[in-house]
Amino acid sequence: MPKSGTETRRAILIAASQIVQDEGVERLTLEATAKRAGISKGGLLYHFPNKEALIVEMVRDYLDRFSSDLAEAAASEAEGAPGRWTRAYVATTFEDHQR
Repeated sequence: MPKSGTETRRAILIAASQIVQDEGVERLTLEATAKRAGISKGGLLYHFPNKEALIVEMVRDYLDRFSSDLAEAAASEAEGAPGRWTRAYVATTFEDHQR
């Protein structure tokens, strides 16, 4: 069964992030990303017309997830607790680094 557009986009972003983490940003190419995501380069270009668009979306996706995780960590403490956001930031940063 074919993946939905959303699933394909997510697979592309995960593949690109893995390449950057495993091999460095200099190895991030559209071809390498498509191969790791298990799609054709044309399939990747349907979702991201160029490398810049892919990188912009990677950063946007990362920041969205980080913001969500940060808010979740802060919500786990009492409203107005001193240092709540600082602890949430540190916890989220270390948690994200370990992924």
